Amino acid sequence: MRLADRYILRNHVGPFLLGLSVLTFIFVIDVLYTFLEYFLVNKVPAEVVAELVLLSLGHIFAMTIPMAVLVATMMAFSQMVAENEITAMRSGGISLYRIIAAPLAAALAMTVFMFFFNNFLLPETNHRLKNLLIAVRSKKPALDIKPGRFIDKIPGYTLYAERKDEGSNELFDLLIFQEERGRNPSIISARKASFVQDEEQNLMKMALDTGEQFEADLSAGREFQITVFDRMDLLMPDINSDLERREHEHRGDREMTVGMMRSKVDRNREDLANLDQRLGREAEKQLEKVIGLLDTETRQAYLSSKGVRPVAADADSAAAERRAATRRHRKTRIQEEENTQRALSNLILSRDSVKRKIRRFQVEIHKKFSIPFACIVFILLGAPMAIKTGRSGTGWGITFSLILFTVYYIFLVGGEELADRQYLSPWLAMWSVNIILVLFGSWMLFWTNRESRPFAFMNWLAGFRLRREGAKS
Repeated sequence: MRLADRYILRNHVGPFLLGLSVLTFIFVIDVLYTFLEYFLVNKVPAEVVAELVLLSLGHIFAMTIPMAVLVATMMAFSQMVAENEITAMRSGGISLYRIIAAPLAAALAMTVFMFFFNNFLLPETNHRLKNLLIAVRSKKPALDIKPGRFIDKIPGYTLYAERKDEGSNELFDLLIFQEERGRNPSIISARKASFVQDEEQNLMKMALDTGEQFEADLSAGREFQITVFDRMDLLMPDINSDLERREHEHRGDREMTVGMMRSKVDRNREDLANLDQRLGREAEKQLEKVIGLLDTETRQAYLSSKGVRPVAADADSAAAERRAATRRHRKTRIQEEENTQRALSNLILSRDSVKRKIRRFQVEIHKKFSIPFACIVFILLGAPMAIKTGRSGTGWGITFSLILFTVYYIFLVGGEELADRQYLSPWLAMWSVNIILVLFGSWMLFWTNRESRPFAFMNWLAGFRLRREGAKS
């Protein structure tokens, strides 16, 4: 049987490498298309582009390797069915459980490898990719100018643009505040502006169209000089002519290992406990303030209901207290209630924010285990499904692989969203699709091993494909 195991595994190697290459190529093209603006407009060097693609392979492989396992399983078993090899093995007394033992063992090894990959290598590639993207984005200030925001990244200038043409990077309805040492401050308004880089002088020229310049003459007191122009060029230092790399120590949840995230969870739980204590103390303090606004009789009745013995007061002091309470009842009580509501609301919002951080880290921790486990899930599901489809060829296996992984990805993304919104616990959100597919795959494996007839739905799909091929021929 060892010879048969090696033969089955060899049948998986070719489809696995083919599927991994094709899927990785598709994702790389998507990465290049996403950052095409940075490559063309920022004039990023070729070696930086290559480094960006190389670092992107981290999160690409995290998705394409499980997908390639599914493609390899579907293609390998479909081909073995088409060549009657599965029938020959079954006729020789070999059960389907034994046939998929070797692919399952390989999937288990791949699962362990993918966990270490996702936990140690992937966070580092994501962190370096983020730092590189920050450097690329900051290479040209025009790309970082967002409409409706003040930008102060160019020394001596503060820019504000109402609109921006994302295709040409032209800015419209600008305000430019210019303040340099040794020069009078000025404000420039322009209808349109565009950036031009002077490679020889290492300067960046901002070409302004139709505007006005207001310049304050500090030596003459409050005098202003107004200049109306149809065209004005501002020469600015091109601070980003070279790619400036900086190491940003802050890491997001996808840039951390499981150990880092667990430490974050522990610290956030400590913060949550401190917030709960502050919430209790603030509630008691604000309650005492509100009680102090009550008249003597009402306050004593409330304290008595809580088991607190009220302090005895004579008739004159009680009457004086009632008059004082009446005077401060209107304004002071409303103000105290507003302060109470504001203080408690802020603490509750802080508490909810910390809880969301904890859940986000927990979701990411479970994801590092659940996605690698998909390698085993796809073997259990892909093998019986490929056998049940009959003589459908490798194309049918690829089609089923894409459908299954699409369903898996939808469940994964949907579960993450539900966990972030606190509708599902993190472990259930990340493991539910694996649990469902394992149960379904085990059920299919059991009935396939019993040599039951193919499922009617799969028979219909296979027949539909054969009818279409016959009609085309």
